[in-house]
Amino acid sequence: MLLFSLLVFSPTKVLNINVASRLLNNLPVSDDLFKIIVGLVLGDVHIYRNKTENASLHIEQSLKKEEYLNHLYDLLKNFCESQPVIRTKTIKRSGTTHQSIRFTTRQLVCFTELHNLFYFNGTKIVPLNIESYIAPVSLAYWAMDDGSKAGEGFHFNTHGFTLEGVNMLSSILLNKFNLINTIHSQERGYRLYITSKSMDLFRFLVKPHFHDSMLYKLD
Repeated sequence: MLLFSLLVFSPTKVLNINVASRLLNNLPVSDDLFKIIVGLVLGDVHIYRNKTENASLHIEQSLKKEEYLNHLYDLLKNFCESQPVIRTKTIKRSGTTHQSIRFTTRQLVCFTELHNLFYFNGTKIVPLNIESYIAPVSLAYWAMDDGSKAGEGFHFNTHGFTLEGVNMLSSILLNKFNLINTIHSQERGYRLYITSKSMDLFRFLVKPHFHDSMLYKLD
């Protein structure tokens, strides 16, 4: 069982959340799976919670990535009541359709705890001492979920985080994993770029954890 305490950054204050006693009894998530979920939440995975019920994970990918989505479902199926479903969405402006595949977990205390750690006032944030919980497997699932090859380097699409949060993640990549990286400012936010000098090391760290269908991102 996991036993930890995280400091959480918010735009307005720091929350010291000691979740040890609750997690000890209520978190049926192995350490390895927790590290994977950390990577997914840094990516596109959403933790949904309303005011009166426990939280659930919402995981969705383009239908082109069905094999990868099914892999994630296999990892989390013990927490789910239903299998992945395909959704079709019509974009009004262009009239084109987009297909995706998604699944949600059950609403559980363990996911409520994760929501408390990674969200503040409904916005996803970066916990201050997340460094303790990011492992190579976390990097791999973060990269598969919301990363892309960019020239001779690699982008993590961190647009949804504040500059302070992105700076924190940048420091972790450098200080914990020796991955040289820069922060690129764009109109919709900031994203991390692992430089070509660190790509061999990056591949060494994450490739053992990559699903076969996603290896193209490392080519």
